[in-house]
Amino acid sequence: MQNEAAYSLLIKVILTKRDSNILIGELDVLKNSLFKTDSNAFEVVLKEEVRKKVADVIEFYISKGADKKVLIEFLDSKFRKVPTLDLTIAFDPTGAILERMSKWVRENVGEVLLDLKIDRSIVCGAIVSFGGKYNEQIPRIS
Repeated sequence: MQNEAAYSLLIKVILTKRDSNILIGELDVLKNSLFKTDSNAFEVVLKEEVRKKVADVIEFYISKGADKKVLIEFLDSKFRKVPTLDLTIAFDPTGAILERMSKWVRENVGEVLLDLKIDRSIVCGAIVSFGGKYNEQIPRIS
């Protein structure tokens, strides 16, 4: 239950495939720290090598009794399985715009990560690919 709760909090801040890949890397480093002889290696890695928003969630659930290894492996497994929606747009969105896009996609498609690509040749619109389906929403001039 705590593992699912930790995932639910993290999926709200992990919006893109890039973010997910960074998280998976952080989880791998944490997993490796569990096997070091230094008794506080996990805590050091958590503090120094993991983004604060991620570390805060992990620390909170460990303090509530979650097993470190089980939690890390659970999160790693879950984030490796989140489907991605490929989205090609003309501009590099701000954090606020990215959050709005992700929220809209999750409300209308489901729990997915955005795999964002920038193509400055697109004047307006977007190219979307998800689940084997491809859709261009780009106006054409005849």
